[in-house]
Amino acid sequence: MTRVAIAATAVLVALPASARGEPDWNLQLEGGSEYDSNIHRIEVRDGDDADVEAAPLARLGARHRLAWRRVKSERLALSSYGGLKLFTTESGQSENVGIVSADGSYEWNLPSRRALLGLHGGYYDAIPFELYDSTSSYRGRNFRTASAEGSTTLLADGGHRVSARLGYRTFEYKPDPLFDWAGDHYAVFYQTTWWRGDPDQDPDATSLDFNAGYQIERRGYDSSARTSSCADEDAADPLCSAGTRLARADLNHSLAAELVYTGERIYSARYELQVNDSNSHGESLVRQRFRAGITTELWRRLFLTAEATVLVNIYLDPLLLARDEQATTFLSIEDENRNSLSLHLSRPLGEHWAAEARYAIYSNEFTNDELSFLRQTAYLGAVYRYGP
Repeated sequence: MTRVAIAATAVLVALPASARGEPDWNLQLEGGSEYDSNIHRIEVRDGDDADVEAAPLARLGARHRLAWRRVKSERLALSSYGGLKLFTTESGQSENVGIVSADGSYEWNLPSRRALLGLHGGYYDAIPFELYDSTSSYRGRNFRTASAEGSTTLLADGGHRVSARLGYRTFEYKPDPLFDWAGDHYAVFYQTTWWRGDPDQDPDATSLDFNAGYQIERRGYDSSARTSSCADEDAADPLCSAGTRLARADLNHSLAAELVYTGERIYSARYELQVNDSNSHGESLVRQRFRAGITTELWRRLFLTAEATVLVNIYLDPLLLARDEQATTFLSIEDENRNSLSLHLSRPLGEHWAAEARYAIYSNEFTNDELSFLRQTAYLGAVYRYGP
């Protein structure tokens, strides 16, 4: 079987290094049709009926990546994305969204000290809009976030890298400003690669990448902390939560480790532990996320990427069950906070074109029996790539 030539996602990913003074860039256009079985991402409370609606939609997007070395010791990388998600039904108009994102980094190599100094900035904005008036009472879970950070990376023999980072991030949850926050973060990462065979001499050489890191982030909210107001502190009724004069403040810890094996196939496994310590009642939790994936060639340049994610949540406070009281700490504004299984098929069609198909199913985490969630999506589209 032909060796798979698809890059696997890792904790620390670098764009291909360009030759000195020669930019390395590519442009990708994509579009297709999708079917969504739960367009409003409705969670159903045990014993209740909920109006879960399905609808078709169209997706359009454009991606651009650029890597450039002005001189041998400096490197600039830029990437951007613009996309549209357009529903065909009246109720789905509240879920229409335009997405704009950009990431940039600058890296300065200090050969005499075997170190890299870096700056990084990122921006993401999901912009809601309606093509025509909608009577839907649901609002899309759109948000805007921006971050900036500096880093120092020490290089050692054998491909070992240790990075320390510090930065600041802001988050704006558009449906409800009570969940807006901003704060500083600090992180340390380790990365290494083990090779079996010489990659410069042996085309069948295999590699094992190991990535691990820890991050702590302070989140200061534009809202007041809440406290338990009922005699039974374990009550899950939102009426047992009352406001205080203290501003809500969370301390979010994240510890992650990942292995990626690259050979004829690509295998990946990742474990992440998140601990959110909040002074607001109902917002503290411990979350564990397990993810496993494989990328392989099936037949005649038809590639499959399959990925499964399992969540285990431990709620340190009672889970508030009223839909209008659910906090973004617990419930997902994006589907990465769900149990999921996804399949992605792709096949090149000539030098620039490719066809792709995706299927995904999402469910609530296993430890939450009070609220159930199920969503399935199926997508068929085409990709056009241009660049040297």
